[in-house]
Amino acid sequence: MSALLSCLATGALLVSLAGAPAAISGKSPTSPQVTTGDKDEQASLHEAREIIPPPLRCGTFQPKAGAWVEFKVTGTGTSTRARLSHVADVKLEGKEVHQLELEFVEESAAPLIVVWITTAPPRLVLRLALVAPPSAPVSIPLDLPLTAKETRGTETPVGQVDGVSLPAPFAGSRGRKVEFKEGSARLASVVLADVPLVGLHSVRVERESWVALEAGSGAQRRFSGVPIQVPRMAPE
Repeated sequence: MSALLSCLATGALLVSLAGAPAAISGKSPTSPQVTTGDKDEQASLHEAREIIPPPLRCGTFQPKAGAWVEFKVTGTGTSTRARLSHVADVKLEGKEVHQLELEFVEESAAPLIVVWITTAPPRLVLRLALVAPPSAPVSIPLDLPLTAKETRGTETPVGQVDGVSLPAPFAGSRGRKVEFKEGSARLASVVLADVPLVGLHSVRVERESWVALEAGSGAQRRFSGVPIQVPRMAPE
């Protein structure tokens, strides 16, 4: 099983019980600020950002309805393929959002992961849902700014200034190596590149790596239902 799915199995429950970071800090979901001074808030923030798919968390999101990218996902003793797709632009909680779906194409029992990102800047990961029939789909609030350092750490350049060559089907393009850090801790090693939808070719996080294999268009929406929505915690 993908490490992301393992994180979702435990992290989604912990986030829903502890509350999303914005809710804990009493912030409005439209605020790009996340307070991380309290230890409980830090733990909740860690759990929340770990369940955002790494290509979204560490790349440069380039929305285009119908676009998809397929990745090879490799962990300790595991390997699978995952497809991230921008399937629709919809309204959620009164906001215009991009709906993205992540499916693990070689794992028939794996849930579909649905992510809603606000269209207006600064882009927020508003909610994330797990769709795993016959269970009812459940949506949890995240309210995390997609590209802020609270979500992915501080970007640090690595390696050659002129970048690295990419393999087919992205041959001819060059990637730029960076790391995202929190203090001295490395959160992710990334090759940023001109790859549709996510703006990266590969990302290595603590327990697994994601490498783009191919990209295309014509993605169709698989989930159009209304999930059970875990409410935000009221500010104290």
